Amino acid sequence: MQGAGAVVERLATAATAVTSRSAEVVVDLQALGADPAGVVRALLSQGKTVLAFGSGVAGEGLAAARRAGAVVLPRAVFLA
Repeated sequence: MQGAGAVVERLATAATAVTSRSAEVVVDLQALGADPAGVVRALLSQGKTVLAFGSGVAGEGLAAARRAGAVVLPRAVFLA
């Protein structure tokens, strides 16, 4: 992303991602705690674009984040 001219800021918690000034957020669904879809909704409510990735075997978690409004990729595709 930095090669594309983006500024990358590491946000340690979901709360800091929600309150950050970043317009785009890339999140690991596994790092978002018990309610990743809720965090996605909170990010979207702040006008952020959300790209989320997670385990391909956690299909329901990926689907929940997608239903919440994130662009979602399996981790293997995201890291390829």
